[in-house]
Amino acid sequence: MGAGESSDMPPGETRGLPELEYGIAGEKSTKASNGAANPPNEPADHDVAYDILVEETKDSNMPWLFHGKTKAPAEVRDESYCSCIRSMDLVIADKRRGVLSKERALQNFEHYLAKIREIGRVDADRVRDVLLRFGIDDARRLELQHDYQELRRECGRKVPVFGEKGMQQERKRNSCC
Repeated sequence: MGAGESSDMPPGETRGLPELEYGIAGEKSTKASNGAANPPNEPADHDVAYDILVEETKDSNMPWLFHGKTKAPAEVRDESYCSCIRSMDLVIADKRRGVLSKERALQNFEHYLAKIREIGRVDADRVRDVLLRFGIDDARRLELQHDYQELRRECGRKVPVFGEKGMQQERKRNSCC
């Protein structure tokens, strides 16, 4: 396997593995192979190596002549959601292998959760189909939810409660007011 390839990814697909670059005063910054970098003097909210980019155009039959057709906003939104789920899956896998600390894994995971909240509603059937192509079924998504709860527990944070549809719910409190 070549650099950046992983056996758990479809053939021909790679993820940007971090490379160290030296910035101002020799401080290290993490840089993904796609060229994006976490600034050396600012703490990053996540590791860009886990970002999976979403193309906003469809491939054309003659890419040298046409740049491709622009995707519909709903399609980009669905694919963005899927890229976040795939990124969370990679974060959990690296945490299990000891590549990420539990704190850093939680920080990365919560970054992608925030992006999902920004995305909003998606087409559930289309998302399910896209994720299945990458080996992420409904059971794995539920497992990711449990992994997140366990990660929060390990880091001493309040553990969210999820309802039947996986959405976070507030616990009902018995109170007089």
